[in-house]
This record gives sequence, structure tokens and C-alpha cells, in this order.
Amino acid sequence: MDFTNDDIFMLMRRFDRANCGVLTFQDFNKMVLPFSREYACLVTDRADFYTRRSRDPSTYFNSDTRYEMQAFWAVLVRTERMMEALRCRLNSRPYINYRDLFEFCARSRTGLMLACDLRDVLAENGFYATERELHGLMYRLDRD
Repeated sequence: MDFTNDDIFMLMRRFDRANCGVLTFQDFNKMVLPFSREYACLVTDRADFYTRRSRDPSTYFNSDTRYEMQAFWAVLVRTERMMEALRCRLNSRPYINYRDLFEFCARSRTGLMLACDLRDVLAENGFYATERELHGLMYRLDRD
């Protein structure tokens, strides 16, 4: 998959929490680690394997791992592209008011959308999310 400057811009906009044009290690972790704390800990708690650092990926990862990382980046970029296209289609609809949409979804507390609110809205629209899926959505959506 070929990445464009726009793809990189979208990823930076989404994951650069400080909006300063760089990703911190925490931002990078937010982007690549699994939602599940259990699985994320399996990765983050590993000891360093490589003592000599270089930029050559073949010295860091075997071919299977490199293939999986390429697949990960391709899916991440493709997903961001699809989400941006959907946002553009929604913006082109003349009768969408995002404040009203948010207030419709934020049912428990004014000004705040909770996971239970999101679960109810999704269920009303035919998507029955598991607790793990809700946790993952809130993890991705709740920037602070």
C-alpha cells in the first residue's frame, strides 16, 4: 500500500495529542497497542531484546513480524481514509447539526457521552457492542 502525505497528516492529526507535529512514545502506544490492557502489557512489559540500535528493520524483526507490521500500517491507513471519507459525506449533508447529534448521544449527563450512552445509541441502530468493543471505542474516542 502506498502512503501519501495526506495519510500521514491524518494519522498525525488523530494521534498527536499535543498537536505539535510529533508523536510521543505515549501517542505511539495509543496508536499501535491493543485496546486490552492485558495484551498491551504483554508487549510493553517485555525486556529489550536488541542491544545495538540501527535503522535497518531486518536487524530488529524477522520477516513474519515485518509482514505483520506492514499489514498493520496498511489497515490503519485504510481505516483512517474510510473514516475521513465518511466524515466528508456527513459534512455534505445540509441538515446535520453536530451539537444536536452529540446531545442525542449524551444521555446520562449533559455535555458528556458515557460508554453506556454509546452502547444505547448503537443498540438502537442495530449494533450490539460487547463490553470489550465499547471499551475499545471509548479508548479511541476519549482523547483525555
